[in-house]
Amino acid sequence: MPGEPDEDQYSPAENNLYEILRDVRRSIADDLDIPAFRVFPNRTLREMAKTRPGCLEDLRNVYGVGERRLMQYGRLFIKAINEYPDHEVANGRIL
Repeated sequence: MPGEPDEDQYSPAENNLYEILRDVRRSIADDLDIPAFRVFPNRTLREMAKTRPGCLEDLRNVYGVGERRLMQYGRLFIKAINEYPDHEVANGRIL
């Protein structure tokens, strides 16, 4: 998609976490019957996957996270990030 960062510039773990965050976003958007980008844009999810904020205060510093979105959706994204393992193992290798 134009304007989207190239997936190759992210580690496999960052790409996997990004997909998990997209699922969280889709679930929220479906529940609220709103477009997914209104929850958070892709750029914000990418930055979350890369920086892995561990609390709401850290999440506040991520691009696209304002006070309203932080209060509405922040805990769900922090939960998903904190539940994601620090590393993933594929074919016997740590990614």
